[in-house]
Amino acid sequence: DGSGTISAMDMDSLIRHIRPPLGVGAKASKVLVLHFIKSLHVPLTVDGRVPFRRTVFELVRRVSECDMPPGEMRDRIEISIRRAFPCIWEPVPDERSWAALMCIIRVQRHWRLVSANRKRRKDQAARSKFA
Repeated sequence: DGSGTISAMDMDSLIRHIRPPLGVGAKASKVLVLHFIKSLHVPLTVDGRVPFRRTVFELVRRVSECDMPPGEMRDRIEISIRRAFPCIWEPVPDERSWAALMCIIRVQRHWRLVSANRKRRKDQAARSKFA
């Protein structure tokens, strides 16, 4: 839509569409895709969308395996990246991450399932009372 973001729910299809090593490919399981996206540490915007440039940056970072142990050198490199790419780099608060969104969706699905099962049992009990 020209906003530079994609829907958080479209991340699954995007990652499946991109072939390895950047993505996982079309034949990957849902669990693998979820773990892959969770490992990216991509933030969500206030309206629940994913910044596209930050996603690409994190995909490249993941492929280049540039995780460094904590220390002074890592801090200097991150400061340099933040200066060079100010529009991409922003801290990811836990409550606005893709992983938090997926956790919320799972809890909602579970709650709906539990509620539906309770209602079904209640309806069955009511029917058996009248039968």
